[in-house]
Amino acid sequence: MIFNTLRPLLLLDLTGDCATRLGASMAIHSGSRMRARDWARDLYEAFPAVDGVRYASPMHGGAPALALHERALRAPMFPPHPEFHRALADDVLLDPLKHAAQALGYALR
Repeated sequence: MIFNTLRPLLLLDLTGDCATRLGASMAIHSGSRMRARDWARDLYEAFPAVDGVRYASPMHGGAPALALHERALRAPMFPPHPEFHRALADDVLLDPLKHAAQALGYALR
């Protein structure tokens, strides 16, 4: 699914040095989910105008990913329909899905 937003997103970028320094100072790498939740809550409260965060996804080799806060939906954010929408079983998507699966190390059946 491909979509455009109706307005620009204001995101806190956690992909650079700042996130590493924050993580080290707040001990989020200790494996404690409670600490990670506290860290996320503190960021949410410290940046009330932010729609969400941009981060490096560990599940996708550090590729950029977004996590939106529910407050991002206060003003209309998304159009009523996506720009592109097809079922995963659609033959049009077979090649892109094969390439994505290969890049992620998954088998496509």
